[in-house]
Formats: sequence, C-alpha cells, structure tokens
Amino acid sequence: MTRPSRPRVTVIGDAAHLMTPFAGVGVNVGMVDALELPQEIVGYVKNGAGQGGPSLAEVISDCEKGMWALSSRDAAMTARVLEVQFQEDDCENMVELMSDGAGPECSGDGLDVAEVIGSPYEETLELQHST
Repeated sequence: MTRPSRPRVTVIGDAAHLMTPFAGVGVNVGMVDALELPQEIVGYVKNGAGQGGPSLAEVISDCEKGMWALSSRDAAMTARVLEVQFQEDDCENMVELMSDGAGPECSGDGLDVAEVIGSPYEETLELQHST
C-alpha cells in the first residue's frame, strides 16, 4: 500500500506500512525507515540542498518509494503467515513453518524465523553496517 507523496509531510514505520502482526517484522520496518530517511535528508543537505540537483520533496518521494518497495515484501510475508495460522490444519502448518530448514535450533533457543521465511531487511542492514 502506498500513498501519494506530499511536500513537508512523510510517514514512517506503522504509519506508513499496512501489514499484519503475524511475522513480527513491523518494528524492523520502522527502524529501517527511521535509519534511511534521515540519511537521505543529510545527503541532500551535504550535496548542496537542491543546487542543481533534486528538490527535498523529490528526495523524500524517492525515499518513500524505496521504503514501500522494501516493506511490501514483508507485508506479503505477514499475510502468508496469517493464512498459515488460520487454516484448518493451522497447528501442523505452524510446526512445519517454524521447523522447515531450521534443524536442531527448533528447540526455541536460536530459531530465526526470518531465516525460515526470509526477510528483505537482512541485506539492507548488512549494507548499512558495511559502510
């Protein structure tokens, strides 16, 4: 879900992204938004604040498009997990979802659901730490 960009106003995190809570990634989405938006604004200021380049509104609009593209994958994942949890054989589906590919870590001390289901934020955060 997206919204038209508006000058002087932007939203991040839960205010910007519609998704179910059934994968526990909402905070991650908000944290990435809160990291990337200020970086884009600082970059805009450091690069001359629109002198011959894009306006601040264009920079923010481009950042919003990136946020929505990234979060849409997590929103789809939360929808899939929601479906799995509310099917007739939901218990069996959840056991399979939580154990598929996780090996012995399914005991609860080390299970990383993002590894089982996949999360686009792992790459983003790795890139942030490497710069």
